Amino acid sequence: MLQTLWECLQHHHRTVGIWGDSLTFLGGLLLSAEALFKKKDRLTIASVATVVKLFPGAEDGKGNKLTTTTEEDKQLKRWEKVAKWGVGLLTFGFLLLLLLRISE
Repeated sequence: MLQTLWECLQHHHRTVGIWGDSLTFLGGLLLSAEALFKKKDRLTIASVATVVKLFPGAEDGKGNKLTTTTEEDKQLKRWEKVAKWGVGLLTFGFLLLLLLRISE
């Protein structure tokens, strides 16, 4: 089976290269997304802080009490998930490119 995979890799080297480059680019894009949206996140937290200050008993759409720490935690969890996907895609794309170079 490994022999068949190796032959397939050598036969379709251009396709493997395109996939490797695309996954590496997408992984880098996901890793940089947090920096791109940092201002939006800060504005969201500031808005929530203002709402909490004006309306201490405010609730979100699910009925949970609204606080700035819950909003920050929500954003941190989201960016952690995005970063994990970015690292995974970047690693997989790099490994594809490395296999491609080895097969040449």
